[in-house]
Amino acid sequence: MPPRIIFFLGLPGVGKGTQSQKICRKYGFIHISAGECLREEVNRPNSIYKEIINSYILNGEIVPCEITVSLLENKMRSHGWDNTFIIDGFPRNNGNIAGWNDKMLDKTDVIGIITLIVDANVIFERIKIRHASLGRTDDNTETLKKRFQVFENETSPIINSFRTLGRCMQVDGNGDIEQVWERVKVAVDTLINNYERSIPQPST
Repeated sequence: MPPRIIFFLGLPGVGKGTQSQKICRKYGFIHISAGECLREEVNRPNSIYKEIINSYILNGEIVPCEITVSLLENKMRSHGWDNTFIIDGFPRNNGNIAGWNDKMLDKTDVIGIITLIVDANVIFERIKIRHASLGRTDDNTETLKKRFQVFENETSPIINSFRTLGRCMQVDGNGDIEQVWERVKVAVDTLINNYERSIPQPST
């Protein structure tokens, strides 16, 4: 059976990582963060991609999809191919989708997309806290503004495409973690149920 994929999207600071971890604890899925894969590669000794990735991240731009998709596939295989994966922070533009389809379309089943929506002022407050505690270099104000603009211009059309296919669940990410979690569970259950109903049943 090919790996099953749920993409988890949203602006920086909406809580994708937190909710992804809760999904994995409840459903037994595997969480992979595209951003973490890229940061790990930057910190890996002798990485041939280090300078390229670092330049894109620091400028709030999208890393070339062939790099990101390759890192995602390697991470998936390291966890065991026959799993359901929550991939957060990917895809971020149509080029990402094209790159994924070129390399992964015949290898995986994409169940759908969950997107978290949070008020902008709430996002900035969350990111200020994260920046103070973790010192994330991609959390400075100018980089964030660029990432917000990229999301609006390049990621939103992907979400709309999946919504047209009936494979996108939009979740209100405002409120505390448990309030958001209750909504996320409904979204996950809906996507899984729709996916399972779409699988052809053997004839009797």
